[in-house]
Parts: sequence; C-alpha cells; structure tokens
Amino acid sequence: MKMCVIFTLLLLVVLASAEEDNVGKIESVEKKCQEKTGVSEESLQKIMRLEEVDDPLVKENALCTLKAYGVMDDDGNIFPDKFEEKLKPEIGADEAKRVAEKCAVKKDSPEETAHQTLWCATEENALTDTSQEQ
Repeated sequence: MKMCVIFTLLLLVVLASAEEDNVGKIESVEKKCQEKTGVSEESLQKIMRLEEVDDPLVKENALCTLKAYGVMDDDGNIFPDKFEEKLKPEIGADEAKRVAEKCAVKKDSPEETAHQTLWCATEENALTDTSQEQ
C-alpha cells in the first residue's frame, strides 16, 4: 500500500513538472518570436482580446510562432493535424479537431495564414494567454 501511495505521489510530481516545463517552452517560443519580430506587448495583448491591430509585425509574429511549433513550414504550408496536436492538451481531442479543421486554412500569404489561424483559434476560445498565468 505504501508503494502505491509513493508511486502515485511521484507520478503527480512528474506530471506537474512536465506541465510547468511545457508552459515554460510555450513562453520561451513566444518570447523568442516577439524579440525576433519586434512586435509590441501592447499589440499582442490587443490581439488576445480580439481587438484589431494595424501592425504588420503581429502577422510576422504569428508566422514565427506557428513555424516554431511545426504547425507551418517555411513555404507557408499549414498542417492542421499538427495544430490539432498542439491544441489537444488545452481543449481536448474532439474540440481540438473541430478548431483545427475550422481555423487552419491557407490564405494568400504565410503571414496572413498564421494570423488568421491564431485569430480564429482565439475566437473559438482554444488559446490561452500564457503571459497572464503564473
């Protein structure tokens, strides 16, 4: 019985650590893309509130982020299956599939594809703002 309790506690610690590591990786990717593109924090916060922003850096940042996660490639192709995989931990398999099918649609440019994909996913409440969590 003691071994079962110890194993369960150890498993919980490992899972909690893995979740923290995942959030850290997400924040790291987002921060690197923000630094690379030069998009302002204010513009990103407005986007998360679904406010229109007339800033081309927002679209460049979206492309950088989706490329970093492997959801898009250098040619601007989008991979709905990869987007679905990234959404699953947050919203579950069925909802992730629905959102990926609806939102991961190629547009006229890679930047527009990335921006519209993330905008749509935000409208569908599929994305969380990791900068406000801690």
